[in-house]
Amino acid sequence: MASEHRGIEVFGRRRRTQIDEPVRQSSTLGIVAFSAAIVTVFVVAIGVFTAESGKYASATGLAYFAIAASVVAVIGGLLALLLGRGRGWGVAAILIGGLASPLVLTRLLGMFSGLG
Repeated sequence: MASEHRGIEVFGRRRRTQIDEPVRQSSTLGIVAFSAAIVTVFVVAIGVFTAESGKYASATGLAYFAIAASVVAVIGGLLALLLGRGRGWGVAAILIGGLASPLVLTRLLGMFSGLG
């Protein structure tokens, strides 16, 4: 009886006969973060128009919602950027979500109001 000798197997690895194609990761995370940034822009615009019409309670609620959406956009964009799941979308989400945040807009407008 002849025994078959296959050599040493390390962790059950298979021999590579050809170069495997790299798996392309989904960009869904970046697109979701970008969508949250766009929602932030629209909610801020609606909140401004609501405040101008004198409905301050509704405008305050919209501002809180816009802050939450901008946080989701920036964190989602950072994750997309770091994980490589829609990096371009993630960068756009970080920029738009960060600049459209009511907290940032209040600071920026306050800084520039004294320049005129």
